[in-house]
Amino acid sequence: MRLRDISPTKQRVLDSISIMKSHAVLLIVFCMVSVLSAYVFCKIKTPLYQSTAKIVIGPRKRTMKIAHYKQYSKTYIEHFYFSQYILMHSSKIFFATIDKLNLQDRLSPYKGIRLPQEIALNLLRHCIAINYFEETNVIEITATHKDRLLSAEIVNAFIEEYERHTFNTARRDMVETLKEMALKLDETKKRLQESENRLNKIKKQKDITFYKGTNINETNLESFNKQYLDAKIERIIKEVRINKINELSESARADLLALDAQYESLVTLKQSLVAEEIRLSMLIQSYGLNHPDIKEPKSRIDDLRKKVSDEVTGILAGLNIQYEVVKKREDSLSEILDQFKKEILSLGSGELEYLQAERDVATDQEVYISIKGDYIKYSSLVDMPKNSVEVITRAIPPLEGEKFRPRTLLSVLSAGMCSGGMGVLLILAYGFMMRSVYSENRDQAFSVLTIIPNSVRKLVQGSEYSTEYEAFRILATKMLTEKRKNNTTTYLVTSGGAGEGKTLTSANLACVLGELNQRVLLVDFNVRKPDLFRYLEIMEPALGFSDLDRIKDYKKLITPVVLPNVDLLSVGKDFDFAKIDSFITLKRLQKLLRDSSADYDMVIFDGPPVVGFGDCVLLAGLVDKTIMVVSHKLYSATDAESAINEIIKSSGARLMGSILNNVHPEEDVYKIYYQVQYH
Repeated sequence: MRLRDISPTKQRVLDSISIMKSHAVLLIVFCMVSVLSAYVFCKIKTPLYQSTAKIVIGPRKRTMKIAHYKQYSKTYIEHFYFSQYILMHSSKIFFATIDKLNLQDRLSPYKGIRLPQEIALNLLRHCIAINYFEETNVIEITATHKDRLLSAEIVNAFIEEYERHTFNTARRDMVETLKEMALKLDETKKRLQESENRLNKIKKQKDITFYKGTNINETNLESFNKQYLDAKIERIIKEVRINKINELSESARADLLALDAQYESLVTLKQSLVAEEIRLSMLIQSYGLNHPDIKEPKSRIDDLRKKVSDEVTGILAGLNIQYEVVKKREDSLSEILDQFKKEILSLGSGELEYLQAERDVATDQEVYISIKGDYIKYSSLVDMPKNSVEVITRAIPPLEGEKFRPRTLLSVLSAGMCSGGMGVLLILAYGFMMRSVYSENRDQAFSVLTIIPNSVRKLVQGSEYSTEYEAFRILATKMLTEKRKNNTTTYLVTSGGAGEGKTLTSANLACVLGELNQRVLLVDFNVRKPDLFRYLEIMEPALGFSDLDRIKDYKKLITPVVLPNVDLLSVGKDFDFAKIDSFITLKRLQKLLRDSSADYDMVIFDGPPVVGFGDCVLLAGLVDKTIMVVSHKLYSATDAESAINEIIKSSGARLMGSILNNVHPEEDVYKIYYQVQYH
């Protein structure tokens, strides 16, 4: 439970909004500077000229006839795609353009200074824009430069160098490849002739060509085996397909089979059925379900559905017949293969030698055919036309008035929106990531440690079963847990303003800790209004920590009380309030804390209110933990937040949490808190 019903994330958002409000002027100035910069940039930007040319690599897809387009071989088309890649990514074309137009000098911003080639390359890449339109194979090349003549020269030179570089290089590489392939083709042809001569020689010597009426060479065996595997694969595919179709519902079967173009009648029926269903749906929306005109479309739909069902049944019957045919073919080929293998195993040495020679011939033929096919393919590439780049429009230098300027309005609006959005995002990110000691402790401070009912007017000693005692026992248990985890022994109990019940809370807390066998030192640090002795029902002690100048040992200043395991260190009767600033010093408080924490399990300081007094701020930075007492409805949550912010910012206090005091047991806040504690 929290003093405020606000999550940490929502709190950080509120912090970000608060930061944004406090930095609103800075954000507005940032946006105005960005907008002004964009406006000035657009106005002082040197006017540029653009020149554009359009070319086509290979066939123009939308202007060619289909038959003419198909006459280009697959390899030829692939070469065009490769050429497009070169156009967009090859640095050689850019370097050639630089050398041709002497761009190392002409692109230099200073006369007489020649740019390095790499810098000129980067500038040229920024000048040229290439757009490829895949639908038509058209490539648009645009050059932008302050010199209108140079922009056109760059485009035209770039196209010329691209054409020369791409096709000369490609043709040279293909010629070299073709020579190597010709040598391999001759070697393979020679080896094939040798294999054929050896086979013919074996035929004449052994007089073996057939065995038992069947040609039993290795090629036939491989052919039968391939046919058997194809039949088996086809049978499995059909079997899987039939099983999958049978698993579907009747409607799903029709939808699946209608995707196959070979079932034209089913496709037509499905289209008609869908059209009628759409028409029926529109009629129902217009006239209602019981209109007379609805009956006729319903009848047509039922008739079409029956036809679709009959068509699907017929297709499934046909598929089953095809499956049986393929299965019988597979079984037949399996029997032939088994018999064929038995016959081969019974062959003699002459037959085996013949088979080996025939296999060599088949292998050499296959290699020869493959190499010859590649040779023919590359030969066609060498015979490609020298110019496959069709220039649709060449780049023409723009006129003097055809300048290209940035769009001022668009640039200004974009700059304003981007800078404003970026500024807001940065502020929000700053608010979310700001996890300083201040923000962490403030969130921790609003965590309620316990709720004390308004019936507490005195010490709760000896009333272990009362609601009042239980409220302080919860807090004492949390303090003992904190001690076990972090060795926390010194506490400051304070509040935002006077009359919130911090002194009674300190006394009761010490009482409960003492009954839990903790040795507690209760220090009355409210020097302007020391009241602890009244709550403990003892006389005001004559000595206190105000006498530390005369009596160095603080133990001699301690007053015993009737509470078990609890001692009191009061202010003292003779304390001079005029010397309060010189007495409450950092060194003196540090020594008191060091000595007392060594002798006691818990040291509790009953401090003054935060607002209006500086004593509490000094001590809050020295103790292990600070506990805020907040009186329910006495001050607003905003006032409590201000007090907590004040003590955190001023001293960097490590806050343990807050105690919500003086709560009526019938109020919702009390009930909800204890429901959370027990459930």
